[in-house]
Amino acid sequence: MKWKHKIALVFQLILGSFTAGNAQWGPFHYQRDLPASNTGWQEIGLPDDMYRHLQPDLADLRIKGITGTGDTLEAPYLIQWTNALATERQQPFRIINESRRGGDFFATLTSDQQPEIDQIQLSLGNNNFDWRVRLEGSQDQREWFTLTDNYRILAFDESSGKYVFTKLKFPKASYRYYRIRIHEPGNVQLKAATFTEVPVEQPPYRSYPIQQSEIQENKEQQQSRITGSLAVPVPVSRIRLKVLDTIDYYRPLRIDLLTDSTRQESGWKYHYTTVFRGTLSSLEAPVFTFPTTRTQTFRIHVDNHDNLPLRIQPAAIDGLPPRITTRITQAGEYTLLYGWSDATPPRYDITRFTDKIPEVLPEIQPGPERQLRPEAGVRSPLLVNRAWLWAVMLVVIGLLGWFAVKMLSNSKL
Repeated sequence: MKWKHKIALVFQLILGSFTAGNAQWGPFHYQRDLPASNTGWQEIGLPDDMYRHLQPDLADLRIKGITGTGDTLEAPYLIQWTNALATERQQPFRIINESRRGGDFFATLTSDQQPEIDQIQLSLGNNNFDWRVRLEGSQDQREWFTLTDNYRILAFDESSGKYVFTKLKFPKASYRYYRIRIHEPGNVQLKAATFTEVPVEQPPYRSYPIQQSEIQENKEQQQSRITGSLAVPVPVSRIRLKVLDTIDYYRPLRIDLLTDSTRQESGWKYHYTTVFRGTLSSLEAPVFTFPTTRTQTFRIHVDNHDNLPLRIQPAAIDGLPPRITTRITQAGEYTLLYGWSDATPPRYDITRFTDKIPEVLPEIQPGPERQLRPEAGVRSPLLVNRAWLWAVMLVVIGLLGWFAVKMLSNSKL
């Protein structure tokens, strides 16, 4: 073999040994090592700053491992998202004993169940009203106990908008019968009533601090716009506001979240998704829940109509992080891989046997993030580590020197 061919072969072997480490993880751009743990079911807590490199549905997440013998493994996992809008279970009441006395309307509500509840939703056929309600509870319809009194319910349908508030909230109670009294001499059309069971466990919300916020007033559109941002993109599902005014108010409200952006010749174009439409009212807590959406920037529009703008502050943004459950069957060194824009969701058997997963699992936290490529979506050069670069250069220079000496000695012969 000629000396030129020998040099080329050695150089290829050196480059091949260097790139083998990155090649085994395929097209993934980021990696976090998992701590050593026992085999079995485990739960992985994802750090907040990890979501900026993950697909919104986490389709590019993989758990890879290497055994002591050098075999590569892939551990299956299950993603479970908590639906914040499905935590309340509505159950119907039976309406009995509707009656009138003086200027008051009475109705008794009962159910075959007797759960612990803290709110009752009334459905009324009336369109425009502003009434006061008294709610009482009883086990035998003889002795009644007051749960709330002078409670305001309201509905209007006007050109400026439509608003209905007929949800009675009160301290937790468990009675067989509930009696409502509405002070209204006219016709009261009580169509239905439902109760909401108090959930055994509240959703595990995680609060994300707001880095910066700004309020702008558009006098022409009679609208207030609140903008704000978080430190990193995270899955959010609830926004809490703080209204400093103590007056009564009913303002239409819309919440938009920044979900995507595209580069155009004129610059970046930002795409917002509307996740909530409702009303900011002095009768209800300024807490707005919507489907989980990953974002870093939010906009809140409040229509003031002919009223003075409210003094509003964004209090907090909350999210429901997904639960990542994995099953380790063989001991080894495991790592999280992610950051592949073209990845499709994996198909694991454990998604069909969720009843086999224990309720309580040990939680493990991934280590610091390591970048496998210099930029997501761009193929990296073969040599990205300076130490490796210098080592390879020294080896190549040494080999070239050895082959040069060998050539000179052969030429003398």
